[in-house]
Amino acid sequence: MSNRFFDLILIAMILCSCEIGKRNSVKNEQVLVQINAAMDNIILNTLYSMNIKASDVQKVVVDKEINYSIPLNELSDLVKADRMIQDFIKNTEIRPLATILNNNFVVKKSYLTPIESQVFVVELYLRQARSSNLQNVVLPSTTVSNRPLLSIIIDDFGGFDGPLLDAFCELDRSVTFAILPGLPFSEIAMQKAIRSGREVIVHMPMEAENQNANPGRNAIYSHMSSRAIYDRTREYFSELYMAVGANQHMGSKISQDRYLMRASLRFLAERNLFFIDSRTTPNTVAIEIANELGIPSARRDLFLDAPENSDEVLYERLRDLQRLKDTQNRALVITHCFDRDRLRRLQIFIEEAQNMGFVLVPTSQYVQRSVISQSEIGTTASYRLRMGESSIDI
Repeated sequence: MSNRFFDLILIAMILCSCEIGKRNSVKNEQVLVQINAAMDNIILNTLYSMNIKASDVQKVVVDKEINYSIPLNELSDLVKADRMIQDFIKNTEIRPLATILNNNFVVKKSYLTPIESQVFVVELYLRQARSSNLQNVVLPSTTVSNRPLLSIIIDDFGGFDGPLLDAFCELDRSVTFAILPGLPFSEIAMQKAIRSGREVIVHMPMEAENQNANPGRNAIYSHMSSRAIYDRTREYFSELYMAVGANQHMGSKISQDRYLMRASLRFLAERNLFFIDSRTTPNTVAIEIANELGIPSARRDLFLDAPENSDEVLYERLRDLQRLKDTQNRALVITHCFDRDRLRRLQIFIEEAQNMGFVLVPTSQYVQRSVISQSEIGTTASYRLRMGESSIDI
């Protein structure tokens, strides 16, 4: 009798466990459907932000592996799309698994879900890498011409949101935003900039020669050790993780010190990020150190709103721009995001520059195409001396 009793209990337990397993299986299937839908939404949001047609994307399902292949036009787009996907994934149950491939032509990564060991593989690739011999690929993909190049960086985003930020986001997508880390709206400015289809760089706060100039509590200071500077730089890019490069905010004291600049740029060298020397001091060694570390770099030619923000300065800069067209066939211009007057003058400047024949390009493209020879450095240096620049910590 006792044996039969225990047999009945065992049968009941087996039936119960089967029912629980069945319910868990159904629940797992429902969760998996939701996770697959979440990944589809991540891909669609990335496509929308990067202005890519959904019909250009391949989605292939093999067993428990779902593969997405997304074509892109520019090297900088690979970085932006990859970081955008990482950002979207943070709010889901999907987790990074492995980096399968990462070079100048393809970024391929896998992601894991906790249910049924579902794996996603996302491949981002340059279109021209699939249509020609890789050895013959010229980056970026925009047709190279003899037309003069213009890159524009707007400094100091991160301190505000709202209509003014939205208005700046309506500018040509080739205009790059330089965002200060550690401000209340730094991440929002980054997100809005990326959604508007433009590049973002870190506006690295650095100590100025003028002790009354305050670069911020999280700046790089001359009393810091090399390791502390490296860690602080890493913090900048952890916060502004979609940034593809950097330039300096203030920094007239740091920029002329080889040791300090080497410490400031070491993180960029490790991550293949570019650097723009804002040239807030005529004694800068930033480009020299960037070259030493193998960092793609370029230097600022004009401040659009310095020594003051006025129509007189604007038209003087347009005359400067014409001279730069004649002497070096390219120009890198920096302005600031403080008010609508600057926005209005920048819009005028862009229109007049295009009338001169300049092609407006993202800063990453400008850097890639502006490998400055020693002879060009001599030409531009003498031109800048004629402009009579002094330290400008802005």
